Amino acid sequence: MAGRVPAGADQTCARPTMPTYPAALLPPHDLQQATALYNGQIHPLHPFALRGAIWYQGESNATEGMLYAERMKALIGGWRQLWARATSRSISCRLRLILRLQPEVIGEFWEAQAAAQAVPNVGMAVITDIGNLKDIHPTNKQEVGRRLALWALAKTYGQEKLVYSGPTFKAMTIEDDKLRLTFDNVGGGLASRDGKPLSWFEVIDADEGDLSKPTPG
Repeated sequence: MAGRVPAGADQTCARPTMPTYPAALLPPHDLQQATALYNGQIHPLHPFALRGAIWYQGESNATEGMLYAERMKALIGGWRQLWARATSRSISCRLRLILRLQPEVIGEFWEAQAAAQAVPNVGMAVITDIGNLKDIHPTNKQEVGRRLALWALAKTYGQEKLVYSGPTFKAMTIEDDKLRLTFDNVGGGLASRDGKPLSWFEVIDADEGDLSKPTPG
């Protein structure tokens, strides 16, 4: 009878060949493409309420210099706009020193990371003393987490008596042939680990850009 297929007959048919999708219309699939990481890892969190965020900085941005500070300002501003929380807390980790990064590169990047703290309610945990010069991933992750938690406890949860930050540069004065540096966030006072004078300071010439290691006074 017309319209009926006999039992046992092959009822499959060849599927039409799908046309190639235009590459320009494909969604981001490379991690370095704009919005790829955001759409994959940040936007799905939008329905949830957030009090703040912790940012663990990798080394891929290390050569950006002071541009990094502007990138961080844009990142923080975008997230705060998304969650409609203009005062949410943001805490970042200072990039650790590793051998393949030149001193002048990492020094400028540290300065850019510090400059990003000009944004209200932004802090930075320093972890340069607990890493490995030959490995970008610190093995002592518990201490990294503890330092970040201290920032959150002090600044977000109001435990103001905590020593939540390491020493931060405040001012420099010239006294004859000496430079005197003063710091904020010194806790019970500054001290070296081995009880000896500090020896890892360098002074840069403002005109020539040369570095020299001063003698501690």
